[in-house]
Amino acid sequence: TIFFTILFEFDAFYVVVFFIAYLSYGIMVLIEAIGIQGFSPAFEEKGKHMGMNMFKLMSIQMGVFMGFIFLMVWLEGILPGLTAWKLTPTILFISIHLAISLPLFFMGLRHLKKIE
Repeated sequence: TIFFTILFEFDAFYVVVFFIAYLSYGIMVLIEAIGIQGFSPAFEEKGKHMGMNMFKLMSIQMGVFMGFIFLMVWLEGILPGLTAWKLTPTILFISIHLAISLPLFFMGLRHLKKIE
């Protein structure tokens, strides 16, 4: 975030907002990983389940990013100028991740409780 602050010449408000968004993104990825582990728990580090879980997480991350790009282009076509606001991409990206990570987390926990 320090690099982007210097590169894009953000003021202090945007620095704090983007740092909080960066931390919340990390937390949401962790929540997604926990949810995926709940669906197919890997009881050893080198097992086939652990590798597949990592591929699932990477696929979800790439899918969310592709969906984010699609929504940004679509929003620019419908509401030109909305995406020029610096916080629009951040809010949209965090919202998409939140909409995917929380249900995945709770469904993974529910599935894990059934296994136990």
